[in-house]
Amino acid sequence: MSIEGGHDAYSVAQDQFWGSVHSKLADLHEKYACERYNSAASLVDLPNTRVPRLNEVSNTLTRLTGFELTAAEAATSGRDFFCAFADGIFHASTGLRPADSPDYTSEPDLVHDLIGHAAILGDPLIAQLYRSFGKAASRTESDTEFTRIASLFWFTMETGLIIENGGVRAYGAAVLSSATEMRSFDNAEHRTFDVADILSQQINDKTCQSFYYVAESFEHIETEVRSCLDRF
Repeated sequence: MSIEGGHDAYSVAQDQFWGSVHSKLADLHEKYACERYNSAASLVDLPNTRVPRLNEVSNTLTRLTGFELTAAEAATSGRDFFCAFADGIFHASTGLRPADSPDYTSEPDLVHDLIGHAAILGDPLIAQLYRSFGKAASRTESDTEFTRIASLFWFTMETGLIIENGGVRAYGAAVLSSATEMRSFDNAEHRTFDVADILSQQINDKTCQSFYYVAESFEHIETEVRSCLDRF
């Protein structure tokens, strides 16, 4: 990858890799993604034959929900990443996952950040939830409290599941950007959505999840999550 004219320029091989991953995930989203994700993703409309540029996706998000994307720097800390949400800013990776690991990666990459996060940030309710996480992170100076906020984000916006149309569907970015995780979450443990329990859990982002929290509705998620974040 090189930088040309202020934009990330990707190779033909990287464009082809993106197209292959995008196509596979899009097929799985029809079965495993929640309606809110699929609706937002159709509005964000990520390119499916080439690697998207952050500025073009950012322009779309700004029009839809006021969010914007900026390239994540190596020095961007976890706290800076979360606090930026309060201002409607998402620090996105610009690198792609290894070519031999198209279906799962434990490290954030462009697939995870655009197909997982940016696509659903086209939904106003979700965008407001991200802002709520950012405001809570900005208010606390306690490492313990920040860890609890990060755990809440992980088990909702990263790995969250929801009951929809009689089945369980995904809305979390880590699930929706991984073909392996989408195919496996049905066989994992499903726990009732409980904020107090979530806050006591430790994050394991190095492998597919052994358990997920399943919410009854987005209204349930919004009420519980905002109520919790307001207390930080």
